[in-house]
Amino acid sequence: MVVSLETSEKVAKSTYKFDMKVDTYLRTKDLAQAIHISVQQVRNYEASGFIPAVERSPSGYRRYTQQHLAALKTARHLIAGYGSQRAHQIMQAVHQGRLSDALALINERHAELDRTRLQLEQTLAALSVLAAQLPSETHPRFSQRLRIGTAARLVGVTCFGAALLGAARAAATHP
Repeated sequence: MVVSLETSEKVAKSTYKFDMKVDTYLRTKDLAQAIHISVQQVRNYEASGFIPAVERSPSGYRRYTQQHLAALKTARHLIAGYGSQRAHQIMQAVHQGRLSDALALINERHAELDRTRLQLEQTLAALSVLAAQLPSETHPRFSQRLRIGTAARLVGVTCFGAALLGAARAAATHP
């Protein structure tokens, strides 16, 4: 069968146009490859509501858009920084058009982090004071190195606190 040049050009143009239309949508595989996760993980994010509802083609295939890709990237970053539960709440608020609620959730987490940071600074300051009050290593009572539990009991803190104390003392003696 011989096809004329004019016919082959029409076929090429229509195929090109068809490919361009298909390329306006992203497949599940495209999203997965874009952020280096499995196809099943993309479906899980969709089922969990981390990304907006997905349109389906007449044959049932998912038709993702750039909006879905952006939502998926955002969700992954939020999960890393805020945890899965809070990230889910934030993404749900965004998908439902409740931006002020999403921002309030973010602000709540920032306030929590600020309180934690303040507590850690206060603990470090208290441990630094305690470290300064400890006898030197040359004192006869401390002729050998203490285990962390023993040191903790001597200063009345938990082993975790003693570990922080040791770090504070090391920082104080080696500026």
